[in-house]
Amino acid sequence: MVLKIEQKLIFAIFLLFQIFEIIANESCILSTGKAGVCVPIKTCERDLDAFVFETDFCANNFSEICCESVNLRISLDESPKEIKTTRDFESYASYKLFDSSKCGKIDEIERISGGEEADLLEFPWNALIGYQSKTALEFLCGGSLINEFYVLTCAHCLVNPNGRIRLDVKLVRLGEYRKSTTEDCKILSDEQKLCADPVQDIEVNRRNLIVHSDFSYLEKIHDIGLIKISKAKMEQNNIKPICLPFEERFETLPKSLVVIGFGRTEKSSNNSDVLLKAKVQTISNEKCFDEFKKAKSNIYFSINNDLQFCAGDIRDSCRGDSGSSIQFPQIFEGTTVRQVQYGIVSFGDIDCGSHFPGIYTKIYPYISWILENVK
Repeated sequence: MVLKIEQKLIFAIFLLFQIFEIIANESCILSTGKAGVCVPIKTCERDLDAFVFETDFCANNFSEICCESVNLRISLDESPKEIKTTRDFESYASYKLFDSSKCGKIDEIERISGGEEADLLEFPWNALIGYQSKTALEFLCGGSLINEFYVLTCAHCLVNPNGRIRLDVKLVRLGEYRKSTTEDCKILSDEQKLCADPVQDIEVNRRNLIVHSDFSYLEKIHDIGLIKISKAKMEQNNIKPICLPFEERFETLPKSLVVIGFGRTEKSSNNSDVLLKAKVQTISNEKCFDEFKKAKSNIYFSINNDLQFCAGDIRDSCRGDSGSSIQFPQIFEGTTVRQVQYGIVSFGDIDCGSHFPGIYTKIYPYISWILENVK
């Protein structure tokens, strides 16, 4: 009897500590206009994909979220839940080449909320693919660093319409933020200067361009590829890998995603000098296809529900480069929040401001293919 009383007393004290900790946290206002409190993500019952990007996160670092009091969760069970994977991904020898302790990290550097431009060091996995023309090196496609030796991109950036490997693929550039400057810096609120490390240019051997064997340039299906590179300098602050969706739950897309790249904007017909980002909403493939049919009579492709998805925003759909990543922060491996890549920019409308959605290659159905081709 005494033991039970002691257990109840300990439990009550524990609850009081948790309640006091919550009360001590900063108050905040959700994007819905309701009042909330800044708490660790695992103590709030809201789903991450229900948040409005950035505005519902506290401290600009994604470690805490603005949680309405009715959604607060107080629990003694602090142990991570079992992570479910499908298709036995861990059985692949290459699985160990993906270090979950390093991928998709969201640092605590103060961020500029909103706007078209990405912030310095916000997306350190973004890659540029350089093509050698007769007169210059041109960066025409993007990609994402997924580990020290591989960049993920789309197949149509690596092959010609006839299906042959492009001969003009010259290099991969990692760590780029502003193309016109050799050093990228920002001034923090305390007047301290933060600078990105130098970019890393890695020459590409054409034998290291890997394209899905069933890719169809005409039908736009299986639009996924890999580039094997020499070792990325991941010790630099501007070169880090993104997390891939190895967990079963990542098969379901969030309502909102963020696409990045050096694509064009409504204000300019030229590619952007600085890395851009845009929050987009997922759209049903049926509605997406209808939008294309309304404006284009020569539709020669379909959208595969299992392998592709549509997303767009109210401003434009061409901010991302072909091959660039589309991602969203999620709870990863139980407790930490990481950026997880859900798709690859595949194709869409080329006219900025016309409000057409973009079409993306889903990554989850191709995890086995990626693991089979990463050596």
